[in-house]
Amino acid sequence: MTFSGNSVSEGDLEVRGGQVDFFDTASKTLFGVGCFGAETVDGNPGIAIFHDHSVLSGGADPFFGLNGGRAGAIYFNDDSICDDSYFFPQGGTIDLSGHNLPGLGCAGLGGYGLIYLGSNNLRVGSGSISDTYRGTILDGGSSGGNRGSLTKVGTGDVTLSPDGDSTYSGGTVIESGTLLVENKEVFATGNGPVQVNGGKLGGNGTIAGVVTIGTGTGQKAYLVPGKPGEHSRAPLTIRRALTFASDATYHVTVNTNSTLVTRVVAKGITIINGAQFILTEFRHSVIAPGTILTVIGNTAATPIGGTFANLPDDGTITVGNNTFQADYEGGDGNDLTLTVVP
Repeated sequence: MTFSGNSVSEGDLEVRGGQVDFFDTASKTLFGVGCFGAETVDGNPGIAIFHDHSVLSGGADPFFGLNGGRAGAIYFNDDSICDDSYFFPQGGTIDLSGHNLPGLGCAGLGGYGLIYLGSNNLRVGSGSISDTYRGTILDGGSSGGNRGSLTKVGTGDVTLSPDGDSTYSGGTVIESGTLLVENKEVFATGNGPVQVNGGKLGGNGTIAGVVTIGTGTGQKAYLVPGKPGEHSRAPLTIRRALTFASDATYHVTVNTNSTLVTRVVAKGITIINGAQFILTEFRHSVIAPGTILTVIGNTAATPIGGTFANLPDDGTITVGNNTFQADYEGGDGNDLTLTVVP
């Protein structure tokens, strides 16, 4: 089936085997496209391909394959557009590798499956939709390419909790809203750097690349380890270096009943003059004097470089019924710890 010229598909379009192509500037679907996986091993999966300047205005939903069959797939090529669509693969594939640079955007991201970026950037979250994506994001695809990248926009929360390694290599940028990293043994943000220009980076998963919070230009950028409303012993782990720019804010929360505190662990810490520290409490209990909380774990042999502007070394901060004293040489000698003082 082919849509071209001024043709318009109004309503959800289901592709249950075979291929549907959209061509030309005005060719578009006003609602969702669902490409269903083959129901038998020998069956053909549903495939939709957007060419030229064709437009997807609804959801992109490739589905898993049944009974061992191949999963559905949706391809975005050339200068096709899907900025207000919602990506929700359910075991299927979304392939952007044939799209022209710099890439394209989507209103939200959820579900699971495979997303191939090629060399493109995928802007996620323009619809300010909050959801969790449990699939993997990769370079390559049918048209090849590498250095694919991801940009978080919009005011919603996007959680990356992949079931396999996301290995896209061009990096991750947060412009607004919140990106939560919830993976454990695999990497959610690929192999490249993570740059927080605005909004928040959080979660208690693992990040492979270097992380920089802020740009130094005055726009607020936050590192908020942990997951909103939850307190866990698991830190947000960064396998490489972490830098707080002068306009960065590091925000941690302590449960005063259990003394659990959200925290980050990284391999080398730099704090540029002007960066701020915020400590908030959950519950309102009094913590025993002498209790030590580690709020930054530094796995590098070098000490933490710099201090937060509002929390100098040996300085104190009072939250609720407790006063804490900072030690940038705490823990095994190069962590940031807070000790409860009378």
